[in-house]
Amino acid sequence: MDTIHFELLPEASTSAESLTVTTDECYHEESTTDTVRMVLNFGVGSVIGITGICLNTILLLLFSRLSFRNTNYLYLYILAFFDIVVESCFILIFSLSSYYEYFENYELYVAWHNYLRAVSTIGQVLILASSVLIVLASFERYMCSSSKTPGFDPTTRGQLIFCVILYAFIVKGTVFAELTLKHEPHCDPFSDWHIQQSTLASHESFYYRWWMFHGRNVLSVFLPFSLLCVLNFLTFRNINRKSKHFEAMLLEGPTMLLPQDAQQALVTRERKRDATYTLFALVSVYLFSNLINATLTFWEYIDRDGLAGGFGTAYRYLADISSILTTAATSFRLPIYWACNRELRNHLSAFIGEFSTSSLKKRLSVKHEVMV
Repeated sequence: MDTIHFELLPEASTSAESLTVTTDECYHEESTTDTVRMVLNFGVGSVIGITGICLNTILLLLFSRLSFRNTNYLYLYILAFFDIVVESCFILIFSLSSYYEYFENYELYVAWHNYLRAVSTIGQVLILASSVLIVLASFERYMCSSSKTPGFDPTTRGQLIFCVILYAFIVKGTVFAELTLKHEPHCDPFSDWHIQQSTLASHESFYYRWWMFHGRNVLSVFLPFSLLCVLNFLTFRNINRKSKHFEAMLLEGPTMLLPQDAQQALVTRERKRDATYTLFALVSVYLFSNLINATLTFWEYIDRDGLAGGFGTAYRYLADISSILTTAATSFRLPIYWACNRELRNHLSAFIGEFSTSSLKKRLSVKHEVMV
């Protein structure tokens, strides 16, 4: 029986759940959802996804009150929006897929197959856009750490963010055309709807071999992963050097740095340090959450047949865990901001305090200025 495997949500072609569909008409697809996968995807995954939607909604409300558009907080605002959509896509694809398979819910089975192509494409585009956006923010932070430059000016930052989104659409937007929905109304329930790869994405095609399997994995998995590792290392090396130099200047006394200037410099240094630690934490969580993803993708390159054969069950469990970790990385950015950035922590504390004592209309009318 000829089967077709395709990627759904995460960046790597196999780091998410790979579903098996068939070209045979009226074939009832064998369910791969056991109790463990049901608990992982529908139980743990849904809780993480819903929690992430709530926390990132709080961030969106907070940033909508701040004058952030001309600051590097713009990255965090866009990330919060992307994260909400990604978390919703995870629930719609993985959680509900496990639910309809485990409980044999035919209505959900039909709905899932009809929205899968669009939701999968949106999710993959925004996951890549988020990854490259973090790379861009890391590069700007590296620039700030290596010189006295304040980073990109607002116009340049906006243009670069647009280029990031365009890049994600170019690399991942074709996913919609790579899948096709097949309906066989004469077949029995659970064998009448199938998602399969289109002719464009046939395993024998040049497009599949050189773009889907090689080119896109490099551009969407290995390249962001590698760049973030390098940028993080270089930024912290620069920060450590500047810290030692700054401390030496303070020890020189007022002949080198006036007390008022020293106080101003300390405040600026603390803000930059908080921003660097916040970004470092985001990057570290990203790298950790994508470690399995990158490992599975590399495994595909060296032993694709063995991965799909003898390690099928272990592979599916690892793919599910990878998907959940990817979603968890987007769901818990607010605790990272709270722990690493004092300025954002103060804004969050004020927002939560007002939320508990004032009406929503009054709270949204208050504007806070972001200090850069």
